[in-house]
Amino acid sequence: LGDIDRPEYTLEEIFQCLIAADKPCIVAIDEFQQIAKYPEKNIEALLRTHIQKIENSNFIFAGSERHMMQEMFLSSSRPFYHSADILEQKGRVSVTVEDHFQKRKRHIEIENIEKVYRLFKGHTFYIQKTFNEAFADTPKGKECTLEIIKTAIDNLIAYNDTIFREILSNIPEKQKELLYAIAKVGEAENVTSAKFIKRYSLTSASSVQSATKKLLEKDIITEINKVYSVTDKFFGMWINTIYGNKYTL
Repeated sequence: LGDIDRPEYTLEEIFQCLIAADKPCIVAIDEFQQIAKYPEKNIEALLRTHIQKIENSNFIFAGSERHMMQEMFLSSSRPFYHSADILEQKGRVSVTVEDHFQKRKRHIEIENIEKVYRLFKGHTFYIQKTFNEAFADTPKGKECTLEIIKTAIDNLIAYNDTIFREILSNIPEKQKELLYAIAKVGEAENVTSAKFIKRYSLTSASSVQSATKKLLEKDIITEINKVYSVTDKFFGMWINTIYGNKYTL
């Protein structure tokens, strides 16, 4: 496809390939909610227009951020409103992880898989990274214990230490203060309220509002339905770790 300098032309190329296919196609797009974060503001509408015109392809839109996916498909103001059947995948992560371990002669308790699932709020990227690391640390014929899983998470956080310190060093102080507060809460609401500002010793509502905007622009924090969290889960956990707020499983 070449360099993607103009997404609209790239999409045109992709859909021309699909239209020209000599058999029906299934197009699966993982982490579909990410398109809402693209700098180009019309990607949802553009993609929807292409999909409406194509007759030989079916589409699967998968995403781990439930609220964003629901907003994209259930909000009447969005291009994909009521354009797909919604199927929530429940319980499969635990079964899939356990199955992979068992096939390779290793044991893992479902309860411990679910603890990791809850820790990362179902975000598949971090779950997969954690169990990939934990699997590598579990000898054949042995059990992947909670301690092995914790060590795996600690190693993944430590592995990114240099990168995280570099990111933090480039964030201005006011933004950094807000970032610490959001990381500590995990999911922060009403960040400009007097209660939140007082609790985390922030400067003022206007200062927090400005810092929030900048952190969102840099994709350091994410906002879903007015709830803010650190975009990179490992980064948020790293911030908490260096300030003595260790995660718990």
